[in-house]
Amino acid sequence: KIVRIAAEKITDETLMQLEENIKLMEITGRDISYYVDKDTEFHDMILKSTESLVFEIMLSSVNELLRESRKATLRGGGIERACKAHLEIFNALKAHDPDLSEKQMQQHLKNAEEDLKASGNSI
Repeated sequence: KIVRIAAEKITDETLMQLEENIKLMEITGRDISYYVDKDTEFHDMILKSTESLVFEIMLSSVNELLRESRKATLRGGGIERACKAHLEIFNALKAHDPDLSEKQMQQHLKNAEEDLKASGNSI
């Protein structure tokens, strides 16, 4: 739902910031915390573009859990996979296509779930 609303409301400025975020996340050889921060920023920008305080409040309660989950999925080799998914989500958002944005986000979340299970983490 969040990404569908974002697809309709996202601004050119936020799209530029998302594109920059993806480029920064593609830089190799950084500490895992760097990638977790970039991943978090990517999703936060999408969330904020909905202009929905309700969504922000709702997700703020699970921020720390999401951060630990991201760390586990990215540590297990998921950085390249996340970058590819972020680019696909970005392209759908840039096209202002709610259906494609939702499809790409669902695939990204499915990949993250698979990576989390593969990491052996029980978050």
